[in-house]
Amino acid sequence: MKFNVLFIICFVCLINSCKKEDDPVPVQRTDVLVTASLKEWGYFKKGSYWIYKDSIDNSIDSVYVTSITVSTSTSTAYNIENITIRFNDPAYEYALCSYPYDRLEKRGAWNTIIFNPTGTATTSTYGSGINNNYSVDTLKNVAGNTYADLRCIYYSYQYTSQSSSTYLWEVERAYWKKKVGRVKKCPFPSTPSTVNYHAYELLRYNVIQ
Repeated sequence: MKFNVLFIICFVCLINSCKKEDDPVPVQRTDVLVTASLKEWGYFKKGSYWIYKDSIDNSIDSVYVTSITVSTSTSTAYNIENITIRFNDPAYEYALCSYPYDRLEKRGAWNTIIFNPTGTATTSTYGSGINNNYSVDTLKNVAGNTYADLRCIYYSYQYTSQSSSTYLWEVERAYWKKKVGRVKKCPFPSTPSTVNYHAYELLRYNVIQ
């Protein structure tokens, strides 16, 4: 009888030890959240809007936030937070990313870095991105508004032509101001000889952060 009890105890211990060995080791990842400093440049809540004027035909256009999506991507060591800001004009949409460095990124067939709040020029493995990035003391626009402490970003991006379904390259210059967003946007078309350069300059805005 004692032998049977001892055998049962040993069997239970053996089962438990095997089960412990088979349990997968939980993955330990560090959370990387979008930084507060990056949010100052590009995080705007619903209710935020910007009114722009076209420098060529003087037309007025409005851009406003339609939705915000918070998602998480994972790597071997990190849970990485991404915040996507969507606008009524898809050309203004971007995601805020803080890993491996702070940036605003346009998502698409080729992810494009459209803003980096530091002075570092960044061309990444995405195949497109920032070509130049520098500080601007002041900028006066067509409305007579003067903005100070800006960053001017030149970046290239790739898009799909609707007529031919082929990829085309374009370059854009944009001026950004902290807690305001994009003050001026200057696209450089892929066919500059046939298209006048337009600048979209900020007339007025209301931002909620």
